[in-house]
Amino acid sequence: MTSADLTSELAHADIHFIGIGYTRWMTKRLVDVDDDKLEQVRALLGTSTTKATVNAALAEVLALEERRQALLHPERVAGSADLADNERRRSAWA
Repeated sequence: MTSADLTSELAHADIHFIGIGYTRWMTKRLVDVDDDKLEQVRALLGTSTTKATVNAALAEVLALEERRQALLHPERVAGSADLADNERRRSAWA
């Protein structure tokens, strides 16, 4: 195995350290992040680290999708059957 292969393998390695704060499998990633947006989101979420900000933002997006899906299931929310119909939803805002 070459050092390039090892570097590539390590870059994609799963990290799992229950003893030092990780509670589930995570992948370490190197990404370019817009610093201005990161600071705005950090202020909105009240987080103090980049890691906490990214994880909280991901959790917010997943929670938003759950709320969207709940609105589209008539058995979950009273009146949501009307919201699932595009024409009825548009007329509600007219």
